[in-house]
Amino acid sequence: MKKIIAMMLMLASVFFIACEDDDSKDPLTAEEAQEELQNLGTEMSTMMTNMQNAEGMQVIMKLNSMPYPFVNTSKSSESTQILKNIENYLLPTGVLNKSKVNNNTKEPDFDFEYWWGTYTWDIEHQVWSIVFDDPASTADDKIVINFPSSETATTNDATLTIHDYAETEIEEYDDYWEDYYYYNEPSTIVADLYLNDKKIVDVNMSATWIASGEKAGEPSDIDLDVYVVPFNFHVDMSQNSTTGDINAWIEYENKKVFSVGLDVAFVSGEDSPTTVSGYIQLFDVKFKATVALAELETIFDALDEGTSPYTTLDEINAAVNATIDAEVLVDGAKAADIILEFTNTPSTFSFVIDETEGIYLDILFVYTDGTSQSAVPYFASFVASIEQFFGALNGYYGK
Repeated sequence: MKKIIAMMLMLASVFFIACEDDDSKDPLTAEEAQEELQNLGTEMSTMMTNMQNAEGMQVIMKLNSMPYPFVNTSKSSESTQILKNIENYLLPTGVLNKSKVNNNTKEPDFDFEYWWGTYTWDIEHQVWSIVFDDPASTADDKIVINFPSSETATTNDATLTIHDYAETEIEEYDDYWEDYYYYNEPSTIVADLYLNDKKIVDVNMSATWIASGEKAGEPSDIDLDVYVVPFNFHVDMSQNSTTGDINAWIEYENKKVFSVGLDVAFVSGEDSPTTVSGYIQLFDVKFKATVALAELETIFDALDEGTSPYTTLDEINAAVNATIDAEVLVDGAKAADIILEFTNTPSTFSFVIDETEGIYLDILFVYTDGTSQSAVPYFASFVASIEQFFGALNGYYGK
């Protein structure tokens, strides 16, 4: 039963529940729904081919392959890597995939004002030429980095301007090693990148981080807007003791290709959510669900303890699916319901729940004509496409 609970949490993180209204359209037939689901992989391949040629991606990769410009032997030269931090937050994945350093020595935050100035790459001598900020002037209270946009560029045709930047030091305790990790997370980023006279990157990010304690390193709120030609990324998230929410999307040439919304409710002081609601969408295909996790856990606990009022698999299925409201839509039209089915007769894609008792679990699409089909291979392909998509994005940034 504990495995089932863990699976429900996993499914909740995949399904998410829609927080927005969908257009009312005629439902799809089973054949139309299957065709749309199968087309997702092709659409993702086309997207990644277009992305590889995006000039914004290429210029960012070039900058991060160059020597670090902020070096001072009298200070900690790379106590934090501002350029790498900016790179990380050029993608929505940077919010979740934070890279911390195993370091039990405190280092100073990046001193943004100390490094105000203009950094120009000397192509002939392969070094940075630096003109620091004039304290008498407020016109150059920023960091400007001029550099060649590619290996073949013969001039400094790219300019990164960091208008504002700040960090929060995180003190995270490692129970296993009984030691502390210290690292820095950006709390403010305002920057843009021009190729000649064309803006190809724009970043606006603000965040509040939990700096210490059990939840050290977690954000209490983040607001992130990024433009990396031809993509727009957005993330906003917040959490407190009883609620949490996140909204994120990716636009390609002004069309949303990926979006997600999630709302979670907690009992104050408890880690397990009581309800999860949200959605996840790739191109025109949206998975949406509502999961009453506290009710679901109560059902499973009673089964585990032998106190359940449900004595047959049909009764269990009815009770479990009463806590889950999930469906698939294609361009606003309903394609299928999503249900869980516990059975004694497994299919090729069933999960083993209790081998001794011969109980298995399948996740089904129930189409509008009443026919059903295992959803597992579709979800496997769907999740793999998302992982490949974000993996490719990360790869183009030199990770």
